[in-house]
Amino acid sequence: MTSVDNKRDDLWGIQVSIAKAIAKLPRPSLAQLHHEILEEIGQRPGLDLVDYFVGIAEISKDEVGEYFQRIGASIKEKAKKEDNAKKEDKDPQFVLADTIASGHAPTVLKFRQAFKEKYDEYPSAELTTYFLKRLRKGPRNDAVTIDKQGMLRFAEKVVAGPSPTVLKFRQEFSRKYGCTPPGEVTQFFLKKIQEKRSVRGDDEEYKSKVNFAETVASGLNLTVVQFRQAYAKVYDEAPSTDIIDIFIKSLPRKGEAPRSS
Repeated sequence: MTSVDNKRDDLWGIQVSIAKAIAKLPRPSLAQLHHEILEEIGQRPGLDLVDYFVGIAEISKDEVGEYFQRIGASIKEKAKKEDNAKKEDKDPQFVLADTIASGHAPTVLKFRQAFKEKYDEYPSAELTTYFLKRLRKGPRNDAVTIDKQGMLRFAEKVVAGPSPTVLKFRQEFSRKYGCTPPGEVTQFFLKKIQEKRSVRGDDEEYKSKVNFAETVASGLNLTVVQFRQAYAKVYDEAPSTDIIDIFIKSLPRKGEAPRSS
């Protein structure tokens, strides 16, 4: 066996003490030595320590063979994990997974859509699994936080575009951010819509909606809830606050019969 006296490792004395203590147990084993050294030192026992322990604890050749088989397998597995980690750090597909996972309201659907747009194919099962693990770990410190001001600017952009509607805004917002717009952003969008319509009194679509509200209010005697349902069937969106106000103001007063159209 290798002599203990010629070891230069500063931690050798501690490791020898651990080995001696384990050797005195009723059933000393290399597995126990491995565990204790790993816990105390932070690395597996070296060959010199294993050699020393086998001698003082009288470990069988079969156990030694099994131990090195397990250790060999674990070393290979560790190397594989390290290679995968390096691959994940450099592979742009893994970078994309990290970016989506650490962004605003990450979902598998959002990740798949972003991946499809960039690579014209859906992510592999391995990459999707990695994305899900990143979700469970939570955002990294260097994650980019979605700026609320950016959402508001996006809402203004949709308002400035052709035929802005709540439905269109929600669809475009979902495509961009992977989630429905927060209530605050939706309210901002509605406010900008109203401002736009107050400036553009000739907006034919808006005039159509106003006419619809006035006609329904004066002729069908519906409740606000019923009006919202009827409006949604026609325009495929919920009525804005100002349209609801117009409907309510156009309702017949108490005791007044509905006007015929």
